[in-house]
Amino acid sequence: MTESPQTPPVFKDQIPPAEAPAAQGAATTYQALNKLKAVEDKYKQREGLSQFVESQPTPEEVKGRIEAAKQAEEMAQTKLTEALRTDNVVGESGLNKLKIVRDLKGGRTEAERAEQVGEAEEKTKRAIEVRLSSEDDYTAASMFTKEYLQKESDPQRIAMLIDANSRRGPLRASHEMITALHRQDLIQQEIKYYQEKGIEVPADKMLPLEVFTSLRDRIGKEWKYTEENVDASIRMLTTFHESAIDYTDAHGLKVDQRVLTEAVQQGMDITKLIGSGGPWDFAARRKGKSGAGNINFSDVGYYAIGSFQLEEFFSKHRIPDGEARVPYIMAYTGGVMENGAPAMVAHHMRDWLVDTLPSTQIRRVRKEGQWVDEQTEPSPRGFGSLITKNDSYYSFTVERTGTYDKGLVDVMQKAGEIVHSVDQKMKDRRVEWGQVRQFAVEEIRNPQLLQPEQ
Repeated sequence: MTESPQTPPVFKDQIPPAEAPAAQGAATTYQALNKLKAVEDKYKQREGLSQFVESQPTPEEVKGRIEAAKQAEEMAQTKLTEALRTDNVVGESGLNKLKIVRDLKGGRTEAERAEQVGEAEEKTKRAIEVRLSSEDDYTAASMFTKEYLQKESDPQRIAMLIDANSRRGPLRASHEMITALHRQDLIQQEIKYYQEKGIEVPADKMLPLEVFTSLRDRIGKEWKYTEENVDASIRMLTTFHESAIDYTDAHGLKVDQRVLTEAVQQGMDITKLIGSGGPWDFAARRKGKSGAGNINFSDVGYYAIGSFQLEEFFSKHRIPDGEARVPYIMAYTGGVMENGAPAMVAHHMRDWLVDTLPSTQIRRVRKEGQWVDEQTEPSPRGFGSLITKNDSYYSFTVERTGTYDKGLVDVMQKAGEIVHSVDQKMKDRRVEWGQVRQFAVEEIRNPQLLQPEQ
């Protein structure tokens, strides 16, 4: 079994990255100059990558080859299993001496069986080789994209690299280059992990490397960090991260991956703020109290702690109110899920989105001798808006009793749709049942809009 000659080959790096920088010292000036020349030559070779820009297939295209190769391998395995059967082997006597008779009766001699097994084993071997080659192609296509090849073959960029390398000198290592090469190795390991676990996610939507490696590094460190549990966490967090990226792309937003990574880490640390002063002062301010001593323990739940964290987080990174904050809240909620302590996380996520998304507010005012509804311009309600003077968690009350505020009903419904989309992706990704239950999307309700009395 061979690939079609029309199938474009997949470029795989011809210059090992470790050979590109002048990372090793040299004993003599002559050796140093030769090494510098060798490094320059390798950089210049990168110009040849331009020929692969148009022909390099996308990871999605190569994925189709993998599926075809898997089907071919399954067919070959089935034929091998059939060939290995012994219950239809007959001796060469009587009518069975004639092959046409044996074929009609579904029988075969031991020699025929051995020949068929040999052919089936060879086809299976070739099918496995094609499948492994296709998977290797997928890794290469994910790493060496058209954009990467175009950047690496840019003559101006190559000239700058050569100049920078010569200024650095061939006798000392570049810390930045060594760090970059190590990071590239880790990215390849992450891509391989997703492939081995059968998690089909584009490379640009995988978990940030820092989050992925920190989770993998936990294996065996505590009793709860078994490989199985960490695998489940990676699958779950990937779902939230992918949802954040999908929302970003769908709404034409700009998101900073470093800040997105920090949002996940903030969510993981939500329980570290239990008992600390910040959330208590925040809740007191939202309830209109003079200080933390005037509020109850029930006023400072995970919604309040998260609201405090998110307000500080967005203020620190100067991310404006509104839609721009939604992807970060998705990533933060994934971190909260990984923390494991909060329950009904979908409810908290919905309410943080309600605080964030612009909405109108309706006030009943007296004008010209009658009661009329006055509507404000759409604006975010602010984190902790559902902590009211007489209610620690007003969204539960609104769900139960309804509200006259149409803007609140609309924004709760919109936020609920976002939360439901994440839940659906969790189920599509086969996220572990206990985590889906922890999210508990079925616990959120759209409130009823009450009609004011005239």
